Amino acid sequence: MLSQLIYRSHALTDLSDVELEKIVSTSQLNNKSLNITGILLYADKYFMQVLEGPTREVERLFARIQSDDRHTEVVLVSVHPIHLRRFDQWSMQWVPASKYSGNGLPVKAVPSDLIAAYLNFDDRTSRILDAFIQGRWRSTPTHTPPPWRTHDFSPPITQSQSTTSTTPIPISFAFQPIVETSSGEVVAFEALIRGPTGELAMDFLNGVSTADVHRFDLESKADAIQRAAQLGIRCRLAVNLLPKSLTNAPEAVSFLIKQIRTCGIKPEQLIVELTEEEAIANPLLFQNMVRQLRASGIQIAIDDFGAGYAGLSLLAEFQPDILKIDKKIIQGVAANGPRQAIVRAIVEFCICLGIRVIAEGIENQEDWQWLESAGVHWFQGNLYAEPGLNQIPTINWPLPHKEFSTPR
Repeated sequence: MLSQLIYRSHALTDLSDVELEKIVSTSQLNNKSLNITGILLYADKYFMQVLEGPTREVERLFARIQSDDRHTEVVLVSVHPIHLRRFDQWSMQWVPASKYSGNGLPVKAVPSDLIAAYLNFDDRTSRILDAFIQGRWRSTPTHTPPPWRTHDFSPPITQSQSTTSTTPIPISFAFQPIVETSSGEVVAFEALIRGPTGELAMDFLNGVSTADVHRFDLESKADAIQRAAQLGIRCRLAVNLLPKSLTNAPEAVSFLIKQIRTCGIKPEQLIVELTEEEAIANPLLFQNMVRQLRASGIQIAIDDFGAGYAGLSLLAEFQPDILKIDKKIIQGVAANGPRQAIVRAIVEFCICLGIRVIAEGIENQEDWQWLESAGVHWFQGNLYAEPGLNQIPTINWPLPHKEFSTPR
């Protein structure tokens, strides 16, 4: 099977045409022996390269390219099977992207007329290359990650001090912070439902019948709010709700309002995260419940965006205060071109409509750094703190300029 792979990388130093020709000459010999063909674009210290050939050989070559210390920020843009080669004329050829004008057409003689002809051919590969010529795929994080520091906001509450569950099945909650790393503030805590000894929801909710699951989902939020108040959480509190937990209970909003008032929490502090785990059966009723929540001062978030049923169609119907990008899109974004393009589009959309973006599932500094450079400011993930069972966990984050602030 033949495969085509496209990647982008950043040279450590700016390369002259002579240096590039030397690199390409060496690559041509190696690629010819591997039966690999392709093209290399270069501009502003950035490479974009297309590799075509037997799948296993392309994968092996890309692995070696990733470990080459002459460049960094190697991002996989595209990889897929092909039925024929686009660049079967060359074992490798290079085109300086500076040879092209703003509309992508050649303005000077290029190494081969065939290259110019190819870049004007209308397929996905040529459009990716044209995007590179236009200036896309040529960006880098604007800062170096500062050292990580640790802060413990408060002593943990012990299990014996925690409140008694009010639900039919005993439950507990794990609290995970949502942080703004640029200011060093905890902007919210998410209350994640757990079993009595920390079991994940999927492991203990089998004891709840299908008919009762939405009532259980709503009533469990009373425990979450009460435990957050007991922990002294003074910033925002995020709780998850299935859409049907709202639409199946006409009193859902008044129930939530009663719970937060009882615990001395302001409506503006509560964030209801509507998950995409199930389809919205009654859109009009759902939107009415959302209006009630907003009218009471409660903020609305779409959780796990990109992983569920609704996606863009849900955003077309109503715009939340907060959008949380699912970890399946976030994790590995620093080295994955399609994920980067998706995140940039989401961030641009949210900026235009005033929606706050939260990146979920952050587990390494590379992803965090790329996301911050792309315009994301709020983060959640184990890089900063693992969820603390019935307690506020110790939080790790970079904060080079000032001391840690009190959660707001």
